[in-house]
Amino acid sequence: MSFFSERVAIFGDGDLSYSENLLKEDSNILLTSTVYLSFAELVQTYGKGIEERICLLESSGVRVLLGVDVTDLPEVILHDSFDRIIFNFPHSGGKSKINTNRKLLKGMFKSFAPISRGEVHVALLPGQGGTPADGTKCRDLGNTWQVREAAAEAGFVLIR
Repeated sequence: MSFFSERVAIFGDGDLSYSENLLKEDSNILLTSTVYLSFAELVQTYGKGIEERICLLESSGVRVLLGVDVTDLPEVILHDSFDRIIFNFPHSGGKSKINTNRKLLKGMFKSFAPISRGEVHVALLPGQGGTPADGTKCRDLGNTWQVREAAAEAGFVLIR
């Protein structure tokens, strides 16, 4: 997938490895990468090597923002717009919290609506979304995160 000269935002990129790999694939993208954790929490979780990764990304022109809640975006992001927004495996934490994950998806899509001028990519595990894309892991809609419904409430249309 080429992002040549596109403005791309990656949300919830844990240890920033996805951002680093995406940048290796296409160094021409204008990338903003966000992490939910603060700097101190990142170092505690991933060790001192995370500092090196942040420096590498920033020296390559990536805007790295820490402590970002996708349901309450900071002003610095709200004044921007992106061709592609990516959030791989959003999760509210804990097990069997379908309602909190639904709330997370709804808040996330609502936050993304004013900054998206293109596509929003959300990766979920099979069975979580409640769509035909779940394949053989398809569950009863009431037992899923209902991604299609969350996206539609914010004006997005599910493509796949």
